[in-house]
Amino acid sequence: MSVKERIRAVCKDKKMSVYEFEKLIDASNGYVNSIYKSIGIDKLEKIIEIFPNINIEWLLVGRGEMYKNYETVNEQNYKINKKEIITAGDLLDRIEKQSEEIGNLKAQIQQLTSKK
Repeated sequence: MSVKERIRAVCKDKKMSVYEFEKLIDASNGYVNSIYKSIGIDKLEKIIEIFPNINIEWLLVGRGEMYKNYETVNEQNYKINKKEIITAGDLLDRIEKQSEEIGNLKAQIQQLTSKK
């Protein structure tokens, strides 16, 4: 079985088209069909990122099982919208702004209660 055939086997197991697979790994339409011996390292890195449970040794040379630990993982659970990623720095900025706002609100409350 060739790399191309093993990729098609992954697609079949994941119930996705080759076209969908190509889109996920940022490959052009027809990329999988153009594979003869192996795939580019950039595409391999993308496959590892998107399908972390695929056994790369199996994908490249056909040795072992399709998946690590012999189990299927639904990669949809691992997709993250980049807009949803919050860094630690972003969180600290938010906390600082909220802390300032809380301080301002406390000052306003104190002014209102002292006028009575």
